[in-house]
Amino acid sequence: MTPDQWKRLRSIAGELLLAPEEERRERVGALCNGDEELEAQVMELLDEPEGSFLEPPPFDLGAVHAWDLVPGASLGEFEIIEEIGRGGMGVVYRAQQVLLDREVALKVMAVRNAQPSQQTRRFALEAVTAARLDHPNIVRVVSAGEADGYRYLAMELVIGSDLHSLLEDARGDQRSAHGGLPSHSDPGRTRAIAELVREIANALHFAHGHGIVHRDIKPQNVLVDKSGKGYVADFGLAKDLGIAGISATGQMMGTPYYMSPEQALLLDSPVDHRSDVFSLGSTLYEALTLEKPFEGSSVQGVLQAITHVEPRSPRLSNPRIHPDLELICLKALEKEPCDRFPDAAAMAAELGRFLAHEPLAIKPVPRLVRAGRRIWRHRLVASLALGLLGALALSPILVGRVRAAGLEQRVELAEQQLSSSDDGEWVAARQAA
Repeated sequence: MTPDQWKRLRSIAGELLLAPEEERRERVGALCNGDEELEAQVMELLDEPEGSFLEPPPFDLGAVHAWDLVPGASLGEFEIIEEIGRGGMGVVYRAQQVLLDREVALKVMAVRNAQPSQQTRRFALEAVTAARLDHPNIVRVVSAGEADGYRYLAMELVIGSDLHSLLEDARGDQRSAHGGLPSHSDPGRTRAIAELVREIANALHFAHGHGIVHRDIKPQNVLVDKSGKGYVADFGLAKDLGIAGISATGQMMGTPYYMSPEQALLLDSPVDHRSDVFSLGSTLYEALTLEKPFEGSSVQGVLQAITHVEPRSPRLSNPRIHPDLELICLKALEKEPCDRFPDAAAMAAELGRFLAHEPLAIKPVPRLVRAGRRIWRHRLVASLALGLLGALALSPILVGRVRAAGLEQRVELAEQQLSSSDDGEWVAARQAA
């Protein structure tokens, strides 16, 4: 499957994702313009348990293109050293920038001589956006251009790994060969994670201050060097709040596991900086527990969990987590944007207080308030349940009234019979009543 085919397939699946199941079969035909093979692929994708819709497949670029950027090959002023990553839009190489005698991470777009498309615009957006953000915890763009038909982006080379790979290592209870974080069994791990996320929160606040919302914060886009320092990477889905976006109305942007509820619901209201706070909260949760805060047997199940299900207490999965750190994590994961941290700087400040052993400024949400929020989110179901409970509560009264009415009718009938009967008939009538 080529990147363009995957893009079309995912776009159609995303549009159908939150539609009622009984309507999907009717709508998919119109969206696929009668292409039965495409229809089958879309429906199969929607039914996959935690499947490829959540993460783009690693395209077999060798099968799609004559991919000749092997070690030692040249691309413009860069000499390829080795491949270090591969994703939906292209390949990332470790390369030598010959003229400046420095190593860089060279991101090369998969499609050679690519025609203008949403994918090429996103590639350009990442270059323009990241180049505007000069922060010690944001991967810097040092050069961008085109050579030999390939679009490329040269970035600061972070010697280490991404957080996703480090979490996979931790699931095997081993320290990564790239360093960066203590093993999952190390008592100092949770504090190291808190410091890492604090750095990322400060970097996001800096981006937000420049009108940029990342929209795709997840472990794969958090780089960690050997000392444990964190970097925000990949602004390909970023939203510049000062200009019109590149995405169509109603298009799902981001990775479902880490989406905010407002992203998952495709609301008409704009997604702002608090969406990144939620995604960072999801990342923090997974780093602490090695579990995702919202799971599901399908994409739709994941999105429904994000919008309607409260995350499980992190300390149930990892008792080493300090209650204050759990509170910070759950505050970032509030369903309503107004209930989260007001900005990423506030989240970073609370993480700083935790690391300094100072009292937090935030307080736990009372159970009654949290229960009220759950009822509000499920208000339709709650109203039906209350109606049913009310009907059940009133049923003995209603039954009693019906019985009383029946008795009155029978007594009235007996009295009518009395007025026209002798004493024996009267006794029989009262007994009948």
